Amino acid sequence: MFYKLIIPKGISDFNEIRLLEWHFSTGSTFESGALILEIETQKAIIEVRSQQSGILRKKYYQEGQWITLEKEAVLALFSDTISETLPNSIEDLAVIDVDINIV
Repeated sequence: MFYKLIIPKGISDFNEIRLLEWHFSTGSTFESGALILEIETQKAIIEVRSQQSGILRKKYYQEGQWITLEKEAVLALFSDTISETLPNSIEDLAVIDVDINIV
């Protein structure tokens, strides 16, 4: 099954964010609780941790890139297994559960 990572609730109050660092490369497996990425708003740096295990399959933004939050911003795709073919459409995918920590 595929999941999409969107901007977590509470961060979407800002007009834009900057993706600071990915902590996994495409194709990497991670466990529940793993730090996936760090993002920056105008006020804080935020750690995004997964609440489930999975495989990072595709990144839509690169480190250092500013992301305008006009609509639902999908940051990445994850899957349960590496053998799954990337979907043609991401609109109806489930959202991966994450925890956020302001540092």
